[in-house]
Amino acid sequence: MTAEHQVELAEDPDASLELVSREATSWGAAWRRDGRRGGRLTLPVLAGLRRGRVEGEVIVEPAGAGSRLTFRIDKSDYRLQGMSVAVLLVAALGALAVVVGPFVPALRPAVPLGILLSVGAWLFIVAGLRNSGPEEFLEGLAAASPPVADAAEE
Repeated sequence: MTAEHQVELAEDPDASLELVSREATSWGAAWRRDGRRGGRLTLPVLAGLRRGRVEGEVIVEPAGAGSRLTFRIDKSDYRLQGMSVAVLLVAALGALAVVVGPFVPALRPAVPLGILLSVGAWLFIVAGLRNSGPEEFLEGLAAASPPVADAAEE
């Protein structure tokens, strides 16, 4: 399965590839230009509790006054963030104490602690969730590029 992402840029193809090079450097990505029409990009990504890399071919082609940049992903590698999963397991144990505690007299003293553990751990993880991937990379390219002129303006 090959995922494909595209963006329209106002620059010519050579300037668009230079823009990819600058944006890749700021992302900590690996960029290797192959000729005048593209290159290979390895991009670090975050997807919720997963972290990894996507790799693929970048192709740029003229489109009107600017260019169309296409990123075709052919390899991806994601791994779970172990610490976040462990914290969520602690939250699950706290939630279990909250659910079971009222029915088991020996667990009743653990209910307040279970509430604190589950809510605190959940908020800690949710506050740290981030998404950054090819879509955000291409949005960054579009933001660094001047706006694409509409055909009606020409």
